[in-house]
Amino acid sequence: MSRYTEKTISGGSVFIYCLCFILGLPAFGFWYYFEGPGYLEEVNFIRKQLNQIPGVEVVDMKWIDDLGPEHILAEIAIEGKGRMLLAGLEKKTFTQPSGVLLYRVGEFEFRVSGEHYSMQHPVGEPNNVRRVKSEFSGGGLSTGEDGRFSHLFPFELVTVQDAVEHYEEIYEFVSQSPQPPEKGHFKDEDGLNTYYWVESLQSQ
Repeated sequence: MSRYTEKTISGGSVFIYCLCFILGLPAFGFWYYFEGPGYLEEVNFIRKQLNQIPGVEVVDMKWIDDLGPEHILAEIAIEGKGRMLLAGLEKKTFTQPSGVLLYRVGEFEFRVSGEHYSMQHPVGEPNNVRRVKSEFSGGGLSTGEDGRFSHLFPFELVTVQDAVEHYEEIYEFVSQSPQPPEKGHFKDEDGLNTYYWVESLQSQ
């Protein structure tokens, strides 16, 4: 075999390797961010942070798929106390904590409805923004800086660690909250109504 043929084969091999690398890199990136460890990076971060809290074990985690995990929930078991389902989890829940959203405490799922303000653009007025009162309904006991229920607790409830440490007090409040058809009610400083109640899983 001539030197020319050897160089051609060698050069061709390098070209093929480079071509495979170039074509494979986007595919690897797609897999990494949408299927592989990169996709679950935030979920794994949250799981690790929860498991590092003394006495806490992550029982289950769920999320909605939309180009990445969103609306992450985690059910945790607290040693010697009970279980709690946390909603709306993200990295900032641990790196820049400002409150927690408790969807279920023990066997009680928390429900809430009421009024809030939203910023809207009037039709035909894109540069004009108005604050409009509207109604909402959903689930979760929200606490912290913007939480509706912070004022009902005589202790700080901003981090997951706070919720774990005060599990008994939170459970007492939730277990004594009204059940359908009854509802609890209060107004905030802006005069907005909030209604809340719980549904027991044991009665379902």
